[in-house]
Amino acid sequence: RSQTEHHTGDSILENLSIEMVSQIPLDYMHLVCLGVTKRLLQLWIRENKSNRLNAENINLTSQHLINIKYCIPSEFARKPRTLLDIDRWKATELRQFLLYTGIVILKSTLSPLWYNHFLSLSIAIRIMANPQLCTKYLAYAYSLLLWFVSNYGVIYGEEYISHNVHNLIHIANDVKIFGCLDNFSCFKFENHMQKLKRKLHNCGKPLQELSNLIFE
Repeated sequence: RSQTEHHTGDSILENLSIEMVSQIPLDYMHLVCLGVTKRLLQLWIRENKSNRLNAENINLTSQHLINIKYCIPSEFARKPRTLLDIDRWKATELRQFLLYTGIVILKSTLSPLWYNHFLSLSIAIRIMANPQLCTKYLAYAYSLLLWFVSNYGVIYGEEYISHNVHNLIHIANDVKIFGCLDNFSCFKFENHMQKLKRKLHNCGKPLQELSNLIFE
């Protein structure tokens, strides 16, 4: 608590015998996939001219996504969709784009600087998502994330450096403590969410309702 002015009280989590900073890891499903990756795509297709791709490259990227969906193996839960559907992309689709399809598709539509910047994030996350690579090349992944974050403001503008972008430099430390990203990501709980939702009745207080159901 080095900045006491930002604290208004004590958290009940402090009663647990864990370290509040190092023992509560960041979730890459929300931080990287739904956060940074989705925001990059939105910058490329919607923001001001300095950050936005031209209409031709936006359409070309979308067409590549449509064409490549016929080559996606059954191991992937979803097929690629056009950039026009970006607001409805699920976390698994964004992960697929970051780690697989985006590497191929964006090479012909992004400038070399933008592409290498995206590639640094993709490679870093791929390393940290692999149980073997994350132990051998974690320092390299961390250096890639540092480069990505330090150049984010230079490329897109300081005003676009979000909390998610900043936290990328901390996720490597979580991998050092807990192992590969999938050891502590929310992806494994996604299918279980439907089971929980079916138990709720839209009372406006889902947490209280679920708690009552558990203790009935």
